[in-house]
Amino acid sequence: MKKFFIIASLVLALSSCHSYRTSLSKHHITTEKLPEINKEGKACNNYFPILSLLAQNYDDSIETARKDGDIHQIAIVEKQVSRFLGILFVRDCTIVKGN
Repeated sequence: MKKFFIIASLVLALSSCHSYRTSLSKHHITTEKLPEINKEGKACNNYFPILSLLAQNYDDSIETARKDGDIHQIAIVEKQVSRFLGILFVRDCTIVKGN
């Protein structure tokens, strides 16, 4: 019975997922109030934090997301981070919305 609880606890701890989304408006990015938002661009990185010391060439910048959505007027900039299996896998995205 003890083994069952230990294994169940390990499975729950290692299979946890975490995701959050936040606005980057506090970072002094010039945005415009647009009546209508038609486009969205994303720049994402998928990486394993344990191996991130070996390769640090990730580009999830606002400029890359803007180019992805062909956006000329930025209205909203958001950051989305998803984690899978604790710190084993991370997806880090910058989302830009505008026209």
